[in-house]
Amino acid sequence: PWNLVGQEAVVSTQSTGVFVHGESTRASLVAIVVLDEEYLATSACPTKFQGIPPPQLAQSPEFNKFVLNSLQELGKGKLNSFEQVKKIHILPQSDAFTIENNMVTPTFKKKRRAVQETYRVLLNDLYTGLQ
Repeated sequence: PWNLVGQEAVVSTQSTGVFVHGESTRASLVAIVVLDEEYLATSACPTKFQGIPPPQLAQSPEFNKFVLNSLQELGKGKLNSFEQVKKIHILPQSDAFTIENNMVTPTFKKKRRAVQETYRVLLNDLYTGLQ
């Protein structure tokens, strides 16, 4: 996951935050992506996703695939296969990682333990079906 540090800025055209999770007992990485609702209002957002309410879009398998492919495209040639995120879950911007919800520090670094504890069930669900 450390090779992904710095790549989040590029992904932020679609998201306001990415939490990449890996475990030594798992062969793959998964991620929680917070949707950037401002991106949805720009012409950079593919037209087929424009005008869809953000909470509905966050649940869309097609949009999920689009964001996952964007993440994987960022890593091509830069990351090994095992360093690539294999599955994601998109959260609406209302669930963003903030100081107020104790998910980031005052210097905006993610509190890994807090995010892992809050989203433990979701992270385990993401691993379902992955080898």
